[in-house]
Amino acid sequence: MLEDRGRSRRYVRPRAELIALVSENLPVMSPRDAHNKEDSNMQVLQIINQPGPLPIKAQLTAPLDGPALLVVTSSLWATASNTLMQLNVALDGTQIATGKLWSNGASTHRALPALFIGFPLSFGPHTLTLSLSGQNVTSDQNDFFNASLIY
Repeated sequence: MLEDRGRSRRYVRPRAELIALVSENLPVMSPRDAHNKEDSNMQVLQIINQPGPLPIKAQLTAPLDGPALLVVTSSLWATASNTLMQLNVALDGTQIATGKLWSNGASTHRALPALFIGFPLSFGPHTLTLSLSGQNVTSDQNDFFNASLIY
């Protein structure tokens, strides 16, 4: 916590009572127990975890009917400098997100920012597709793609 005293600011340590109140209300897990504890509130379904090239299509059976969070990580590369690299994410043929990154250098694999995509999902079978777009953008076996559903 910062305390403002005119021009200078100084760090003020939070009172121990406040910390104790917060920790009493939260489930606290020691680092030693972290690997043994399962969070019963969230599940993760890994849909894609493989190298390129794109496009990649994967079948999944949705385990829920409601809001879900899809996390997608990837890398791409450009064959020319000053290129906008784009990764398209589609569910059942409908584009739900696009990851973008400018590449100033050519022939260098670049990690795109992670995409966190919230969307409504329905029970049953679905197809997730990752594809690229943009001029001079490509992917190969040196690019890696991961898509996980958090619900």
